[in-house]
Amino acid sequence: MNKKQPNPKLPKPAQKPPKAPQKSSFDVVVKFGKQALIALVGLFLLIQIKNSADGYRWVYDSLLKGNMEVIKKHPNLSVDERYQLKIGFPIAFLNHIKQHTPDSAIILIPKHTVFSETPKDPNQSLRGMADWSYSKYAYFRYLQPRKVVFEWETDSPYFEKVTHVAIINGWGYDYLSYPVHPEHRPNIAILPIHSNQ
Repeated sequence: MNKKQPNPKLPKPAQKPPKAPQKSSFDVVVKFGKQALIALVGLFLLIQIKNSADGYRWVYDSLLKGNMEVIKKHPNLSVDERYQLKIGFPIAFLNHIKQHTPDSAIILIPKHTVFSETPKDPNQSLRGMADWSYSKYAYFRYLQPRKVVFEWETDSPYFEKVTHVAIINGWGYDYLSYPVHPEHRPNIAILPIHSNQ
């Protein structure tokens, strides 16, 4: 026999949520006015901070304005080319290192006093890099994924694994495992530790 099974109870239709009250144009204007006032107060505070602190004034007047001028004058240059234009030969040298070493290179960098020496060619001055020799971040920024080891970091696990030496103002030839004739020694170069690399 066919027994009729009871129909399951159907859920009641959900009630419609109450309509949100319509905002009047006055409410919209008041809300916009509050936001504009907050933005103006924030802008005023930023201007006061910039004018009262030398560091902020320097960032705005020197860095921001200077960078925008370089970008506007040379819109077709790459970021590296703009850095080179603004900073000079040190960036060209770092780009040279990047182009002439493998990504796995571990590069030995001299102490800061070597950078301060007067080079044979004044167009190859790396004096601006003397301050960088205290910070690996500056090198990492341009040379990553390569690793950098400073001359004084003899306790670093990478010191014994150095693959390349940054020749700066004639420094670094003592670290090479092969002789380089004095007449063929560039003042600035990047050379492998072993001649077969």
